[in-house]
This record gives sequence, structure tokens and C-alpha cells, in this order.
Amino acid sequence: MNTTNNLTPETRAEDIRRAYDLYLRRGHERSELSDVSLDSMGYLLPKRLEAKLVNAMNTLSVLRPLCTEVTTAGDRALPIVNGHGKAAWVPEGHPIPQVRDAFDRVNLDSHKLAAIIRVTNELLKDSAVDIEAYLADTFADRLAVGEEEAFIAGDGADKPLGLIHQAKVGCETQTAGATSIEDVLNLIFSIPEKHRRNGTLLMNDTTLLQLYKQCAALDTNLWMGKDDTFFGYRIVRCASMPDAASGSMPILFGDFKQVYINNNGDRSIKRLDQLFIINDHVGFLMAERVGIKLTVPDAVKGLQVA
Repeated sequence: MNTTNNLTPETRAEDIRRAYDLYLRRGHERSELSDVSLDSMGYLLPKRLEAKLVNAMNTLSVLRPLCTEVTTAGDRALPIVNGHGKAAWVPEGHPIPQVRDAFDRVNLDSHKLAAIIRVTNELLKDSAVDIEAYLADTFADRLAVGEEEAFIAGDGADKPLGLIHQAKVGCETQTAGATSIEDVLNLIFSIPEKHRRNGTLLMNDTTLLQLYKQCAALDTNLWMGKDDTFFGYRIVRCASMPDAASGSMPILFGDFKQVYINNNGDRSIKRLDQLFIINDHVGFLMAERVGIKLTVPDAVKGLQVA
């Protein structure tokens, strides 16, 4: 008698967990995985492995904690308000003026990012090793780097269009090929106050070091007693941001919560038994579909180097 339908949710979840463990360690594909099959793309990540991967990626990623993440079932158009009416003083007994907000639609697209890693058979057979944690940490390291590079500087060709290409120019540097403290101040005040109050400065270590040196040369401290703020605004360092050079955009500033990261669908994993068989290794392929979009053009702007 088939008792599959009589299983409790807890028992069903435990059966799937064991089936995943057998699949990851030995390549056994049991019937319990049939409900989460993605055909050629492998299997959807189980919730536990997905949670470990997300935690690891959030630790490594600069932009994901800054931005707003949404999960969609496909590319979609997001309705946003791009203009607001104003409140009005109304005399007693008079009608309240009707004001229509202006709405727009922002397309949240996505692109496939994939990585392959190899694992030794000795590691897979060692029951003392948390294979899910190992895969999560290893894939997170590769996916996070790939995401960040594209989220910042992607050209939009089979990858997301990066923020330095989406953001408006807030101001241009006064000196060719270099940034200054005054340039950063001009950038900050190019952002409307409602977005400036939640503003964050994004730059790489090289650009930040140049600003530190300028402050040291002027014998002044603009960090307000904290090394991670500048003019009172938080500094976040990102290795994918470009250096200061003519034509580059080495600093972004604004409210990054108006930047949406689109997680399109679920991540998948596939075991590749034959790819590294000569080395007695097993390959694993993980893929995801992600995108990034600045939804409010005035919320984040960049410093353009002359």
C-alpha cells in the first residue's frame, strides 16, 4: 500500500532532506526529489541549503544588505510613484482638492549567473563534514563576486546593467583624473534631501585612501569621530567600484533602498559526475537568475571624474 500521502509534513521534509544528502554525496536520485526537479538545471535548493547560501552571500556581499531585495517568478514591471501631490489647507465646508500622483513602471529584468565547483570524493564520503555548509560557502564566494562586479559595472550584455551606468551624474570633479573632498560634498548635495537623509557613500579602498590623505594634509577630520562616516554619512567600501580616472565614476551616493535586486525564481544545483572523473572529483553546478534596478533616478547619483 502506498503511504506517501499519509506522511506528515515533518516526515516528508525529513525524507527530502535525506534524499538530498544522498544526491549530493553519492549521486543517488530518489523519488522524494521528483517534486523539486528542474530537469536539465538540476534540483531546487532545499530550504536549509538555501538559507545557508543566503547567509553566506549576505556576509560577503556589499550591495545586498544595502539594497531592497525582491523575489519574483519572472521578469516583471514594478509600478512606482514618480511624482507626489501636496497636502492643501482647506477652509471649513470647502471640498478637498483631488490630486493625482504620477505613476510609472520600472522593468525588473534578470540574467543567469552560474558557477561550477569540484569536490573530492573523500570529502563527500566523510559524514563528519557538513556538505551543505561546504557547498553554500564555496558557491557563495563565487556567486557573490560575480554579482557584485555586474551589479556595479555590468554592461547589460547577458548580465545586469551596473549602477555606475544607471546612475545620473551628480557632479563632475573639479580636477581632471582626481577626486577631492569638495567634490564629495558637491555630490552629497546633488541628491534631494529626502533621499540624502538615508544616504550612503559607496567607493573602493583606493578612493577612500585618497580622501583620508587629503584630510591628513589639511590637518582636519571630516569623519565626525567615526572612521566609517564622512560628513556624517556612512561609507561602504566595495572592491568592484572603479578607481578615480578620467571618465570613471568612482563614488556613488544616495539612498540605496531605492535600488532593487531581483531574485528571479529559485536557485538550482546539479551534480556533474563525469566532468572531473579522471581526478576522482565530483563537479557541482549552481545557477541563479538575478538583476538590479535603480527605481528612483534621483535617489542615487555618481561622481564623474573629469
